[in-house]
Amino acid sequence: MLVVKGKREAIFSLNAPRETDVLLLVKPSRAVFAHLLSNTSVRVIRCPPGVYATIPRKVIEALSDGGVEVKELARGRGRPRKLSAVKLEVAKGLAQKVGAKAALLRSGIAKSTYYYRLRRERMGLV
Repeated sequence: MLVVKGKREAIFSLNAPRETDVLLLVKPSRAVFAHLLSNTSVRVIRCPPGVYATIPRKVIEALSDGGVEVKELARGRGRPRKLSAVKLEVAKGLAQKVGAKAALLRSGIAKSTYYYRLRRERMGLV
């Protein structure tokens, strides 16, 4: 996979005639697309949501007519969770056997986090 990022000078110096998959990490211009299409045999262009939003629909349609597929990478939004759902389920199962306090000590989960997630689950928000 060819990664396209950095300054325009570096992008225009790229030459990979056999690359079919491109990861586009910069806001593209007409010149960038023209360079990619002429210097690579690109079939799939992948880009993050922020870059994908800057590409006009007409350009995406024109590229798809030319046999090039533009895909948006799926990225999670916001701060990543430190506590997985699996670890919380294990702690809940253990809490039924030995009690919540002992289960939280064994699993290393903070008490406030445990009860916060339980409350959100009861409210149907998780």
